[in-house]
Amino acid sequence: MTAPASAPLHEISPPRAYAGGITVRVVRAGWFRPDAGGFFGVVPKPLWSRFVTADERGRVLCRLNLLLVEVDGHRLLVETGTGV
Repeated sequence: MTAPASAPLHEISPPRAYAGGITVRVVRAGWFRPDAGGFFGVVPKPLWSRFVTADERGRVLCRLNLLLVEVDGHRLLVETGTGV
């Protein structure tokens, strides 16, 4: 299983505006492949496998996303992590 060839490694979404002049953008920062059993925990494979496909090593392809929050000329980059 590989990342979609047409998907760029990095991209920034258009800003979404919220109350108080806050804008938020999603920054796509790459890919990671966690073990599907650990990722989905106690959820049975027949349930999650309807939505995602695991590779031959039992891993699922996931995106790394960051949030770029802007307000009053200040920027805050929130690294959301991989859940590890």
